Amino acid sequence: MTGERRGRGVLRRARGGAAAGEAPILTSHLITLLGMLLTLGFLLLVVYPPAPVKAFELLGYDEMVRLLGGDLPPPGVAVIDVDEPSLAKLGQWPWPRYRVAALIEQAAALGARAIALDVLFAEPDGLSLDNVRALYQRDRGIDLNLSGIPRDALDNDRLLAETVARHNVVLGTDLKFDRAAPDPATPCGNPVSVVLRALPGAEGEPPVPSASAILCPLPALTQAAAFVAATNPLPDRDGKLRRTPLLLRYGDAWVPSLAVAALLAGSGDNQVVVHWSSAGIHELRLGETVIPTDPQGNMLFPYRMRPPDRFDHISAASLLEGAVEPARLEGKIVFIGSSASGLQDMHATPVMRLCPGVDLHALAADAILRRDFFVEPAWTRGGQALIVLAAGLLVTFLAARTRVAFSALGTAAAAVALALGTWALFNRWGVYWSPLPGVSTLVAGSSLLTIVRLRHEERRRQLLRQSFSRYVSAEIVDQILRSSQPVNVSGERRTVTILMTDIRGFTSMAETMDPEALVRFLNTYFAAMIDIILENEGTLDKFMGDAVLALFGAPVQHDDDALRAVKVALAMRDTLRRLNAQWASAGKPQIRIGIGISTGEVIVGNIGSARRLEYTAIGKDVNYAQRIEALTKEIPAGILINETTYELVKDHVVAEKFGPLIIRGREAPVCVYGINGLRNSVH
Repeated sequence: MTGERRGRGVLRRARGGAAAGEAPILTSHLITLLGMLLTLGFLLLVVYPPAPVKAFELLGYDEMVRLLGGDLPPPGVAVIDVDEPSLAKLGQWPWPRYRVAALIEQAAALGARAIALDVLFAEPDGLSLDNVRALYQRDRGIDLNLSGIPRDALDNDRLLAETVARHNVVLGTDLKFDRAAPDPATPCGNPVSVVLRALPGAEGEPPVPSASAILCPLPALTQAAAFVAATNPLPDRDGKLRRTPLLLRYGDAWVPSLAVAALLAGSGDNQVVVHWSSAGIHELRLGETVIPTDPQGNMLFPYRMRPPDRFDHISAASLLEGAVEPARLEGKIVFIGSSASGLQDMHATPVMRLCPGVDLHALAADAILRRDFFVEPAWTRGGQALIVLAAGLLVTFLAARTRVAFSALGTAAAAVALALGTWALFNRWGVYWSPLPGVSTLVAGSSLLTIVRLRHEERRRQLLRQSFSRYVSAEIVDQILRSSQPVNVSGERRTVTILMTDIRGFTSMAETMDPEALVRFLNTYFAAMIDIILENEGTLDKFMGDAVLALFGAPVQHDDDALRAVKVALAMRDTLRRLNAQWASAGKPQIRIGIGISTGEVIVGNIGSARRLEYTAIGKDVNYAQRIEALTKEIPAGILINETTYELVKDHVVAEKFGPLIIRGREAPVCVYGINGLRNSVH
């Protein structure tokens, strides 16, 4: 079989094998597969988010909210606060309802446009004189004489109802959502007119939370109020209030939130327009104001600052003492509630560990008046899915096709760009779009795929080190491992320079020496020759008896591989002279060597089986180097090179031309060149 035919056979085996050189390809395919699976997993988490994922996204929302700031226009809302100083001065809660009526009278006198009470008056006032007299009569048998006291001073609830009826007042109610079967539907107070405007394809009714029970104020108060409104907080799973319902249902009745009812009362209107589709509610309209909502009709609280810092707070005691300027309440929507911690109307928010409930109602009304909204568009999930898909494709491409450092930088840049982009959208236009799914895909995907890649790269490095440490110097192995170019050891065509050296008369010499001495002799010779090859970054191909085959240009190529081979040949000749001198002085035989050098295209790679592999070169130019080396027996030159090698080194060597010669395996006569030495250093 000729060298060329052998080469084709080896190439076929190399292409079909799974040797060390295929590691980058296998790693790339594995990373691509893992990247696609990871992307699919994140897509499923975005489209069908479980509770932990939703909670994780909420944390991202909280961090974005905390970074907000900026000036807001003057508020149209104020809060009358039954605060700690008011309780210390006027006594514990609950106050007698004549005092609540006095708060309403004072606020109305100072020009309040509407007054909303974040208080539930579901039971009669125990401090009414009529109720106190009945209590003493029942429990102690004492009949209190209340003669001479005006009738309107005997019943605080009646006094409060009359006060509520004279002014634009909204009272609170409590809806229950935890019962399996609803109570008979008995809505409280004046109904709100809700106009439903459904988009094509919408069926049934909007998906507004429907209560199973309702706790109304006393009938007299209910009839006197402009509206009775829901005060229910609807926290997220982690207990924080990030949104507020604007409309709730109880039976067939619509129940507005305290903020919406206060705004309706202040405008003299009672109509809410709901735009909805099969995807849920899109927006609510109060007059000319469009309120964006989530599909259940909830409005995100625009936490641009702490709620208590957003509008005016007036101490209830100060208002009752007449110490409040009219400008602080004139024309405003006023909420009455308490910030006192003992009254347990405190709620966790993204910007406050405990926030008074009345401040949250006021915040919602203030946002609607200013038209200052946060919006979570209905297409958010679809957009996040596209971002996750793009992020997954990006990290997969970077991890599979680029360097680790560039992959990390590219992933970090994409994550920062996504975070800054969503932040700018949120800060400038109030559009909330959580960057966490996309950022998580980038970070988690890059981390996982990089770990996989590094583990495979380490395996590849070990395989390469194992493959080449027997053939090349440690410096070459390190160079291979540092190289950004993949090293193919599975079989490839490459132009290399082959050096073949053989000992003259070795067979006859071996017959005169005992085996142990012969092995020691050869080991000394081979050790010296191999050191020269490795020091010049050549590759030791194989030993063939007393012959040595070395490659220059595989697996690592240099611009001067041919010259390196010639220098190695000259160094071998000089080293052999020194060895012969040592052997002669020790009474040992001396040897001569012939060196043939050929440059041409061969096939190089790991050849063999799973049990034994050998990195070698196969091709006609390998055979050519052997033929040239054999010519040193006939031509008076110890080092012969072919014409291709000569053309590459002729400017650096002193050479003598021989030929044309007929060489077996070559159709046409060829010339060879005997090397005498390097220019300016003739040996």
